[in-house]
Amino acid sequence: MFNIRSFIGLQNVISRFPSTQRHLKLIYPHFSTVQPVPEYKISDEDITRLKRKFASPRNIISNFYNQVERTQNIKTGCHFGFNKNKKNQWNCKLSVQWPNPIVFSSVATTKAKAGEIVSLNAIQWLQDMEKLDHSGKPLIVSNKERIDVATSPIASIDLSEQSVKLISSLVQKYNQEIKPLINKGKLTLIEDDENKEDDLNFVLPSFSHFDYTNRNEYLYKKTTQTLSGLVQLPIDNYELDLLEMIENNRITIIKGEPGCGKSTRVPNFIMKKWSQEKRGSECNIYVTQPRRISALTLANRVAEERSEELGNVVGFQVRLKQILPRKPGSIVFASSGILLQKLQADPGLREFSHVIIDEAHEQDINTEILLMLTKNALQLNDKLKLIIMSATLNAEHFQNYYGSSATTIEIPGFTHPVKTQFLSVHYKC
Repeated sequence: MFNIRSFIGLQNVISRFPSTQRHLKLIYPHFSTVQPVPEYKISDEDITRLKRKFASPRNIISNFYNQVERTQNIKTGCHFGFNKNKKNQWNCKLSVQWPNPIVFSSVATTKAKAGEIVSLNAIQWLQDMEKLDHSGKPLIVSNKERIDVATSPIASIDLSEQSVKLISSLVQKYNQEIKPLINKGKLTLIEDDENKEDDLNFVLPSFSHFDYTNRNEYLYKKTTQTLSGLVQLPIDNYELDLLEMIENNRITIIKGEPGCGKSTRVPNFIMKKWSQEKRGSECNIYVTQPRRISALTLANRVAEERSEELGNVVGFQVRLKQILPRKPGSIVFASSGILLQKLQADPGLREFSHVIIDEAHEQDINTEILLMLTKNALQLNDKLKLIIMSATLNAEHFQNYYGSSATTIEIPGFTHPVKTQFLSVHYKC
């Protein structure tokens, strides 16, 4: 009768003694043993380096293998296992079967720390295998596989005579009806402004690195022709000073009284400057608001001041609703929670040139965490500029927190004159 305990004991003996394996193969040619799965481990210095770069390594690994299973329709065998040893420490073991079978293990004082260490090992291994990029985004197909596909011979297709005639008629129709309209500039992806000025009718396709010149030209003309004649606000008198401070400092703290125009004008000041320098496509501004309604209202107001519709240069992104602008060259108003989600995927916020945290005096948990994580993002991204705005913040407190890299400016507010009248004066009892 088959005895499972005897079988397990035999497997242990076979795995320990290679000579036993050789003898069994001579007696039984079809005998095979399970090869041990290799283990991958990186140095403590690499662990420290990756910790600074990836805030949630376990989420990155889980999301990566979920995407592989969903898109490739394969079982990756990704499994985290935890147990406590005799020293009351946590052992964590991560095993995967894709792209190759491998094991990662760690020992730490807490369960979360043990899981973090094995995840960082897995991230480094996947980057070595060219399955993750430097920011932790999946590369399901490696660069070598891309090159192999690109250089492989083109397959030939035999088309029926009817299909050839249909394709020829479509090409002929395009050349006769569609192409002349494009050459005359009658097709545009942007709705004309109310003044119907022809020189603003630019075609804005989805942008790649080949489209930066066209985008810069559009932003330059749009800025110089539409950002004039606006109602004067107190902050307009400080435009040049503000832009100089933002240019020369990593962190700018703006203490502006209510009504000074900081929430609507500061993003436009920055975009205007970069557009006039013909580098508007490099300017991507992300403005956070503590409430959804504020993000929606400000996005509409800034788009109105630019005489354009939402979704071109200005957009918004809140929970369950968004109208994102065309990139590159954009201003996005969002709730604080949305930026926190972006920080999980990219702690360095490399897709933005400026991050503006508005209403920083509100002591909600999202704003407090944002202030901490954006300080870390400045260390990971040398090109990022951080702007903190509020009406009642303690500028000295923020200055001490961010150190010498921060500078502060105060903007006076604007209030309408109020006259008090008493009914008792007009209506005597």
